[in-house]
Amino acid sequence: MTRARDYLRIPLDYTRHFGGPRWSYGGDAIEGAPGITFAFRQQVGQFLEGFFSIAPPIHFAFVVHLLHLLGYGEMTRPKEAELLAQAFKSLHWPLRNAGVLCAILCDRVPRVPGSVDPSAVLALLRAGIAEWGDDPFREMAEVPPLAPADFEAVMLCELRDFGLAELYSWLRFGREPIVDAGAKVAEELLAAPPRSLAEVFGPLARRERLAGAAPFLTQMVSALSLPPRRLADRELPLGGYADIATRGLPEQILPAQFAVDELEFVRRFAENELLYFRREEPHTRLREELIVVLDQGAPGATCACCCAPRSSRLPSWPSAKASRSASPPRAPMAHPSTRAPPTRRPSPSCSKRAT
Repeated sequence: MTRARDYLRIPLDYTRHFGGPRWSYGGDAIEGAPGITFAFRQQVGQFLEGFFSIAPPIHFAFVVHLLHLLGYGEMTRPKEAELLAQAFKSLHWPLRNAGVLCAILCDRVPRVPGSVDPSAVLALLRAGIAEWGDDPFREMAEVPPLAPADFEAVMLCELRDFGLAELYSWLRFGREPIVDAGAKVAEELLAAPPRSLAEVFGPLARRERLAGAAPFLTQMVSALSLPPRRLADRELPLGGYADIATRGLPEQILPAQFAVDELEFVRRFAENELLYFRREEPHTRLREELIVVLDQGAPGATCACCCAPRSSRLPSWPSAKASRSASPPRAPMAHPSTRAPPTRRPSPSCSKRAT
């Protein structure tokens, strides 16, 4: 954090050439003339966020100079920079995209010596007054490697290579303009559309193995009633908590689990011992699945019964007339009143008594 504070110091000898902007007391903003705000701390952070996304840090005095060329401050600018300031203002001050553009323009600018952590600089710019202290920039800042006139000459030379459309593309989208975008769209429109499902299945139905089943497709489709596709969960869980489980989302952890020690909490999480609330899910009806299996047989396989005549393929069961003639005649059934009574066998006790 100390290196980040050193990076954010502004050398007044450098900034005196375009109005002398400096940090305000407390570090809330960069102010130009007394009582006039040059840029707020959050605006500087947005600009540096775009700059650091594609390039390493440069001296912070150059960053303030770039903000001056973009239209910040009351001092006059060169004619070439006025076009950049007007485009920046017309697009409602896109600071992050402007930082990306300025990183491209500063390709030949020397980098800041030493190691500066961009994330620490951005974190310091997002912090409040309590983190900055009363006057953290009262010490002497590092001298930039280029004079103000030299740095401005490098920037203006780079700006001359950018057209108006290219500037607007960088400031609006944060990237270079797309060349021949209309031609690419026209090529996509004129390209052959993908084949439909009927065009894909048409050649398949003409194959030798599938041609025999093609006439039955209409009856098969009419016989099958496939249910329409629906959302997986048509109802929201409106009920309360139904149970306590050992798995769930972080927001469902029981409040009492946060009272344990840190290491014990991690151990319980690793061992799936943390307790979670389990929501009461809505009742859903069981879904049925219909599976249709079509067997075309092995390719090239033939069956002897398929090549035989139709009469020979029938099962050789005897006819009903022949079976009746071959069976012996059945005795006529007697009337219940004329039947002879059944003979009863004597029991062993009766036979003993008889003897």
